[in-house]
Amino acid sequence: MNKLHEQHDFDIFNVVKDMRDDRCHMIQTKSQYCVLHEAILEAYTSRNSRLRLETFDSAFKHPVDPNDTHDRIDGEFNGLKQMKVLMQKPSHKEAEKQENINKNRFVDVLPDDSQLVPLTVPMDGRNEYINAVFMPTLQRQEGYILTQLPLSDTIVDLWRLVAGHDVSTIVSFGGEMDEVENKNCYWPRQIGQSQTYGPISIRLTSLSTLGQHLLKYSLSVHCQGMTEPREVELLHLSEWRGEIPSSIPDLVRLVHIVLSTRSPQDKSVSPVLLQCGNGATKSGMFHALCDVIRRMTSDRVIDVYMVVRKMQVVRPQCVTSQVQYRCIYKALQEYKKNRDIYSNL
Repeated sequence: MNKLHEQHDFDIFNVVKDMRDDRCHMIQTKSQYCVLHEAILEAYTSRNSRLRLETFDSAFKHPVDPNDTHDRIDGEFNGLKQMKVLMQKPSHKEAEKQENINKNRFVDVLPDDSQLVPLTVPMDGRNEYINAVFMPTLQRQEGYILTQLPLSDTIVDLWRLVAGHDVSTIVSFGGEMDEVENKNCYWPRQIGQSQTYGPISIRLTSLSTLGQHLLKYSLSVHCQGMTEPREVELLHLSEWRGEIPSSIPDLVRLVHIVLSTRSPQDKSVSPVLLQCGNGATKSGMFHALCDVIRRMTSDRVIDVYMVVRKMQVVRPQCVTSQVQYRCIYKALQEYKKNRDIYSNL
């Protein structure tokens, strides 16, 4: 990597040969040798993606238009597409079992067996599977859970997920799936109304408007065996029908609300549950924006490429749209422009 940086060239073979001349058992296996090449490629592809916060405005002097080309941003996105070729082929044995296959809304968005989120609340006739994955953040390996909007037969599993993993914040993205949401109606919409799914009952205690298309539902969730109900906030961004939401200010306000309720120092905070139609497209873009802004506020560093790259290792369907990738930068500009409102940088 030093040679690559200084001379724009590299020679892994001779570097390893020189090392082995001094210590013969270094780099003993083919897999180790392959990893060296992958690591160098990873470093080279991401070499220009990291920005100090104070240089962001000079690097992006004009407002980013998600629907217009941008050389720097599009170059990063093309690098992501190239690096996806190196990803190991995922294993979907659990998701493709006969008893689970109908629990997946889309057959092309399935959780890898190594990334499954188990359901820990027991229920007769139901197993531990749900189409959901843990998504790591800067501070926590299991900081977020990404899941699909429930099917009529999996609503009970969604609430088993909430109860079993002590989820206190749910972020739900609507839009083209509104008809599905209204049909399944998987949380109460009228204050005082209750709904019961298996061993879990949900009651709406209050409802408030946070933005043009942003609502907060305060829910009381009680599971059999619990001594007291759990208070859960469900944040619903309703207007998101295309690749990106119609209101960037609402999106950024939602990011601030989610991040402001979670202290980076508190390791005991439960995961935030993000849900959208397929559990990847909208949830993935929102998670990426949350993590980029968290890193920006804590380390004063912006690296959209690396955040998305790590996400795609877990959920390859996240941020696969060039328009979405540009929109993350547009949202960052919005956040920085209004940082006195959204956050204290």
